[in-house]
Amino acid sequence: MILGVDPGTRNIGFAVIDGTGRCRKRKVLVIPARDTFVQGVEAVVREMEYLQEDPGYDTVVVEETVWRGRRGMLPLAHVGGAVMGAALALGCRVYLVTPSMKKNGKKPKSWSEHEWDAFLLAKRALAPDDTMRKRCSG
Repeated sequence: MILGVDPGTRNIGFAVIDGTGRCRKRKVLVIPARDTFVQGVEAVVREMEYLQEDPGYDTVVVEETVWRGRRGMLPLAHVGGAVMGAALALGCRVYLVTPSMKKNGKKPKSWSEHEWDAFLLAKRALAPDDTMRKRCSG
């Protein structure tokens, strides 16, 4: 099973797929505005631990933050780093994927953009290429 994570500071997309690319779970974790940034990161790590249960996952694909000189990019990178660290602590293989490495497709109407991005990230790990292998934990 593969978990795709679309990091955000307030809305984080998750999608778990099986080896055929079928989505088994999807979710957007919404961090309340009253929560501090650290509380939000803690919620992301807890959600990853929860998603590790039935059906579980052994691979995590995280969208890497690409610096574009915009405000808010550093906190976004912190969330992505926390996701990567939590995945490694859970014993998972981790791939970092830049936004340009995601495959596109038509989003189902009932899905949020965050869930769809997480799904596309997870699907990328079904057939990793050399570029992905160089950006993998092992």
